[in-house]
Amino acid sequence: MTVDKNALKTILDTLAGFNCNDGNKIITELNMTTRCETVGKTKTCVCSDGYKWSNQVIQSNKDSCDDSVCTLPNDSHLTCISKKTVKVSGSITLTEKPNYADCLLPTSSQTYSDCKDDVEKALKSVYSTLKGLDTFTIIGFRPGSVIVDFELTVVDVITANTLLETSQNVTISKTMSLETTGMVTVTVPKDKVFYNYSAVVTCTTVEDLKLDPTWTLRRDGLNFDITNGTVSTLKTKSSTEFQIDLKNVDKHWTGEYDCSFTKSNSNISVTYKANATIDICLKPDIINSVEPAFPLCTRKDQLLFVTVTCQIMKSSESYNVTWPADYRINPTTNDSNTLTYSAQKLIDCSKSNDAKGACNFTNRCNQIQESSFEIAVIGVGDKYCQQDKDWQNTKNNSIAKLKCKGGAGERKRKCDEHGNWEEEVSECLVLSLKNVLEKATIANSGLGDVNRNAAEVLQNFSSLTRTEDLNTRANIDASVKVYTTLKGMINTINNGTTVENFLESSNNLLNKSLSSSWTSDVPSYYQKENGSLAAEYLLSVEALIKKSNISIDREKKNLVVKNCNNKACDGLFNNSVSLHANVSGDIKTAAFKNLQDYLTKNDSNRTINSLVVSTAADVTGEVMIVIDFDLQKQRPRDTELICVYWDNYTHAWSEEGCAWKGPSAEGQCVCNHLSSFAVLMSKTPLRVPALSMLTTVGLSISIMSLIVNLAIEMIVWQQVVKTNTLYLRHAAQVNISVCLLVADICFLASSKPDDAESNGQTSVWCRIFAVLKHFFYLAMFFWMLALSSTLLHQAVFLFHKVSKKTYLRFSILLGYVCPLLIVFITFLANNAGEEGSYFSSDTCWLVYNGLLKGSIFTFIIPVGVIVFFNTFSMLVVIMKLLEHHKNDDTQIDKEKAAAKTVIRSVVLLTPIFGLTWAFGLMIMILDLTSGDVAYAVNYIFVILNAFQGFFILLTCLKDKMIREALLTRFKKRDVTPISTSTVKTETSWKK
Repeated sequence: MTVDKNALKTILDTLAGFNCNDGNKIITELNMTTRCETVGKTKTCVCSDGYKWSNQVIQSNKDSCDDSVCTLPNDSHLTCISKKTVKVSGSITLTEKPNYADCLLPTSSQTYSDCKDDVEKALKSVYSTLKGLDTFTIIGFRPGSVIVDFELTVVDVITANTLLETSQNVTISKTMSLETTGMVTVTVPKDKVFYNYSAVVTCTTVEDLKLDPTWTLRRDGLNFDITNGTVSTLKTKSSTEFQIDLKNVDKHWTGEYDCSFTKSNSNISVTYKANATIDICLKPDIINSVEPAFPLCTRKDQLLFVTVTCQIMKSSESYNVTWPADYRINPTTNDSNTLTYSAQKLIDCSKSNDAKGACNFTNRCNQIQESSFEIAVIGVGDKYCQQDKDWQNTKNNSIAKLKCKGGAGERKRKCDEHGNWEEEVSECLVLSLKNVLEKATIANSGLGDVNRNAAEVLQNFSSLTRTEDLNTRANIDASVKVYTTLKGMINTINNGTTVENFLESSNNLLNKSLSSSWTSDVPSYYQKENGSLAAEYLLSVEALIKKSNISIDREKKNLVVKNCNNKACDGLFNNSVSLHANVSGDIKTAAFKNLQDYLTKNDSNRTINSLVVSTAADVTGEVMIVIDFDLQKQRPRDTELICVYWDNYTHAWSEEGCAWKGPSAEGQCVCNHLSSFAVLMSKTPLRVPALSMLTTVGLSISIMSLIVNLAIEMIVWQQVVKTNTLYLRHAAQVNISVCLLVADICFLASSKPDDAESNGQTSVWCRIFAVLKHFFYLAMFFWMLALSSTLLHQAVFLFHKVSKKTYLRFSILLGYVCPLLIVFITFLANNAGEEGSYFSSDTCWLVYNGLLKGSIFTFIIPVGVIVFFNTFSMLVVIMKLLEHHKNDDTQIDKEKAAAKTVIRSVVLLTPIFGLTWAFGLMIMILDLTSGDVAYAVNYIFVILNAFQGFFILLTCLKDKMIREALLTRFKKRDVTPISTSTVKTETSWKK
């Protein structure tokens, strides 16, 4: 109804005393709510004091309405509402008795109408008691038992307790949910909010509800809980005023802000809420390009057109795009997600300077987002890289860029200063990974609870690591950044599913199929990260494991995480950990497969030889952690292992605070702190200082001594071989000297096997030397055995006369045939002298693989038996000699004297030779990494072994008969008597 303004006062005065009470309605008050004035086809309506335009009207007419004034079409019947107006929307689950199932029947049926009337009457009878009740409407019924939805409007002051207490009087309700608007007001900035600026959202209640509000942002059909974060800060100004301070707002913060309070008792829940919309002016992310990227000038007077493109993602913002004045603008193109603006620019080849490209985007708040870039022109005579497949002509010292197909990011390739292409670098990301990284970046901004946001990120990340191909460095880099970003945002991960998603994704990134992406080299012009990706991965995953609630062991293909509450853990891919410290809380230990190959190796002389094992716990006081590693490669002899941990500050392995337990416990490390541990192995074995020089000098002396000894034997042979026993002694000594001479020569020749430079000959010569040394050293001992055994025979059988031929046959058989058989069988049994089985290429000597393992024992065991037998034989012979009484038989006395001489030789040489090879066995057993004892044993063995020939010479010269024979030999006047004596002695041999 339209009322002339001249009659308005009279009508209002008349209605002032009007009241009505017909039993169903009570009219207590009449007020003017809205005053309108027609202007052309529209009217301007102003709310009276105490009234306002509803939020729905303001939202529907954003450009022409505010709280009090609204410009509407002439035919509009919208009016202002009381500032006290409260609208209540409710849902009630009806009781089973009486039965309200008829309310679910078709609305056209009479039964439905009757049921509806009964429900409406029951509800009105309760809510009509509210002062100012304006309307009550039943919206409808729905199943789920029987649920009735209704709305009511109250145009007077109503308190929260009044509404709650009134609702408790509804007798047909089983449960009830109410939502009110009008008791809470949300105030936002009236004008548009500038991009990256601050804003304040205020929530005010009509009374103290004794509750904290729940803030929600509704955008693009999604609801986000607002919490304290990097962008939003929640504040309580008073008991009725609450506030959100926003800073650096962007596209994520535009939308409708809801402020709500919820009160409930056993079966009634009441929510008091209000909302308002913030309109934020946005700025675009501009992707620019030039076609061709590097214009090629072939003449100085040439003019070229290039197409400059600026592309943005579609959004709600309307931009005004401007170009430099000399640009020729092309029509805008778009697809489902992007808007592409382009223009043509003229390039003048006569100008030597590169051209400039630019495009400007201005938003509704007149903020400008500028994108400017260089257009590198290839001038006449300039060096450049010629087109190579997708890569166009590119100016030298410039980087060409191509958009990734089917992914986000760019491919880059540099043209060097000489006009040659360098390796391509791909920054292409899987789109799903890019989205996950973006969500991780804003997880703590305040849009949603950070823990729930992190859980969503990890769920999506776990899924894509299973389904997507991430085998590029850029994808691995982005994946690691997901962990790095979340590490600093969350304090704990308590949800079991979230923990599982985190561990699953961490495991998938260590798959062997991704190894090339972890280890790929990045060109020098593209170095942009500090440290390695693997180091960032380790640091982040280790931190997240520490924050995760892991109560049971989690074992994946490439990752094992265990909660070591008893301070000891095993089953970490065959590694184990034992912690000795005062610990509060859980001890979490993890083992990573393949990660050791990706971490930076700061020492080129060492290689990693274990998995990475990490232990994290809250400890107090001194710490001792023992890690038993399962070594990936068997440690070569004399090769040092180094226990290390990953230093997060230097991004390198460090030995500080860690110690290796030595060769007796090869894989065991002890450290005095917690971290991520591994074992490094030296690429070269330890060497004994000056050992080679000492060997060379000693063997040279030994060889010279043996040659001198053999020369002496030749000179004095006829003079000293007077008895059967002496013949045996000197024959054996000559053969022992020959065997040791050949063995020493071979030892000296093979002391530096690496010096052989002929192709493939090192192994062959090493094998030959090993066989010769094996045979001749054994032969030397077997000739000693022949010497002691024949002497034992003579002593036991009362010096029974045996012919010289018999001695020689027996000694040759024992001295040469037995060693030959041992060497031959050993050679065949070890795959025809295979390297590593029969001999070692490092020493050109037999192999020791442990107790009674290795070809060395085909030497050690016979030598040990011979030394034992020689010792036994000498004791028996000495006892027999002591038993014989003195007699007048001159020949027997001579034999006894000769036997004593032989005994002295055997007694002297047996300990020397036996002790030498006892130290030789100790060298095999003791590793140089054992410490000073091993070095001392090496020196003793080399000295004893190198000077054996010298000891034999001393034994020879110690013999009085030989000394006399030598003196006589060089005195011409004494030659004849000696010869006569010799002839007489020879006649005593049995022929």
